[in-house]
Amino acid sequence: MNKLLTVVVPSYNAEKYLRHNLDSLCLEEVLGELEIIVVDDGSTDLTAQIADEYAEKFPGTVVPVHKENGGHGSGINTGIRYATGMYFKVIDADDWVDAEDLKNLICFIREKCRKHLCEAPRSNNPEFVSEDITKKTDNNPDNDTDIARENDIAESLPDIIAGGYYWVYGQSEDAPKKEEFDKPFEGVEYGHIYSFDEIAEKAYIKMHSMTIRTDILKEKNIRIDEHRYYVDTEYILYPIPYVKTVVFLNDHLYRYFISREGQSMSPQQMTKNKVQYDGVLQSLYEFYKNALTKKEMTDAKKTYIEHLIARVYASRIKILLWDRIAPATRRELMTMEQELKKNYSGIYHSNRNKAVAMLRASGYWLYYPAAMALRMRK
Repeated sequence: MNKLLTVVVPSYNAEKYLRHNLDSLCLEEVLGELEIIVVDDGSTDLTAQIADEYAEKFPGTVVPVHKENGGHGSGINTGIRYATGMYFKVIDADDWVDAEDLKNLICFIREKCRKHLCEAPRSNNPEFVSEDITKKTDNNPDNDTDIARENDIAESLPDIIAGGYYWVYGQSEDAPKKEEFDKPFEGVEYGHIYSFDEIAEKAYIKMHSMTIRTDILKEKNIRIDEHRYYVDTEYILYPIPYVKTVVFLNDHLYRYFISREGQSMSPQQMTKNKVQYDGVLQSLYEFYKNALTKKEMTDAKKTYIEHLIARVYASRIKILLWDRIAPATRRELMTMEQELKKNYSGIYHSNRNKAVAMLRASGYWLYYPAAMALRMRK
């Protein structure tokens, strides 16, 4: 690997947003250590041309990949396949990053690498870490030593780097924004490398927060469902059985633009796309069942996975509440609940959503007032 960080930008008909995204990433100070893979997912607008334009402007940093449409998961899968960076991050095309926090993230990775390179002094070459770590040729007698050295460094680096993010209600500099969490958990020590089991009950690492070691994604053959929405949870959960360590940074690198019309996470779109949501849930159930058999699984990881799938399931109940108010919808809710409790009791009992708990406690008779209250709140 000859880059410190690969950022993958899944892009479909993103001509209105892609320049803003790439301008936030293409910082002169980090170009040598950063790889930006723009996955043009069969776009029919100017997305492909914009990706090519930036590749020409920033050769060696921006890598355009043009492919047939396969959905957001396909964009992530393509990014994993082409990534050469030590770490991997997904930034959606309509989102962007904070410049200083991007530089700080790469600086953090650089310093962690340098610490484990026998405290080698920093050169003036911005790619000094990458070159030192990965310079291997067939006629190099120290080839095996270099490989062992790289593996040793990798073992010493955190598997996940988790940071903060803002929800942003517009793309201007002064657009209102808010953070979902002010800190990952009470008492967090930023910069400290935790074992995953230490934080599994305390933290929830979303896609916007997660930067992960690329070798985990590649070596464990992590693949996300294609031709589906709502696959973010697959991306953040599928690697968890193999994650040993996590570090938290006190930043807000990711800017999540949530004001776009027709966004897939709006209640109307989620109701319209409920079949796709169900497909993702089934994939998560299958992953959960298989994960329980893996030697890397611990009780803490099992609990973490159950809680996250329970969150996705709670959103599926919310979709039902948004659907047509009718006895048939209540019966559908009850059937869904019975099947979850029977087949995946660990997920069922991991619910932390108060509305779901109240529905269950009422024998689902609160379905009617809950559905009406949801509409009134909107």
